[in-house]
Amino acid sequence: MSVSSACTSGSDALGIAHAMIESGVADLVLAGGAEAPICPLLFAAFDRLTMMPTCFNATAATASRPFSADRAGFVLGEGSAVFVLESAKREVLIANAYFVATPATRMAITAAARRCVHVVVLTNGVETSDTPGMSLLGRAHYAELFAANADAKRCPNADAGVEIWEWQGKAAGDPRQTQGLLHAKFAVVDGEVALVGSFNLDPRSEHLNSESAIVFENPALAAQLARTFRDRDLLTSRRIEPAEAATFERPAQVFQRFRQEFAGLFEDQL
Repeated sequence: MSVSSACTSGSDALGIAHAMIESGVADLVLAGGAEAPICPLLFAAFDRLTMMPTCFNATAATASRPFSADRAGFVLGEGSAVFVLESAKREVLIANAYFVATPATRMAITAAARRCVHVVVLTNGVETSDTPGMSLLGRAHYAELFAANADAKRCPNADAGVEIWEWQGKAAGDPRQTQGLLHAKFAVVDGEVALVGSFNLDPRSEHLNSESAIVFENPALAAQLARTFRDRDLLTSRRIEPAEAATFERPAQVFQRFRQEFAGLFEDQL
């Protein structure tokens, strides 16, 4: 596939590749961009538009200075970059404070589970969240995520499918909460690649907020983050079973149901 959208062609190609993997169309995509503008026609066109600097002809190597006060245009260059985007193969660990899974997120998680990937999601419970209405809204999507486990039963690995845990801030058996809310936002893929940042898995972060995240491929660091997730975070959390998740779509308590339905009116903004 070839994408031609001027300056954003390479970025658009990466976005399309990401969407293909996220939707399950492909498990691996080679994507990138190339720029080869140095030819007489383009050079003459940009020169006629007075976009080419002419005041640094004697010192051409210093002409490219995009952030300098005395910049006088841009310098044509050539180059390319190609990335291999690959889907998870074994395991995805997700810790996210505000988990209101959008359709795209739900599709990615269920597609991974059906590919026999072990997906573990950890988020705040209603009891520990500072925005319990969001937690109630997020819970309404649990049953859809668990539905992928029916297909995962055919997988050779027994741990294939979706697990969901809710942060309690205390170990099982402790009489009271000893830790505050979960505020982490990270993910570990196959024990080798990790993402850490401010991005919440909710519609607001996906469409409105200005968020940032770092993705790094460092097996040692990713493994350390995975150990923290399993050996510390899950010990102070509670695993949600599919039968319980089925009751979350319509809470039995009237007040909880009201809060969930009220939050649902603004789901695109939360």
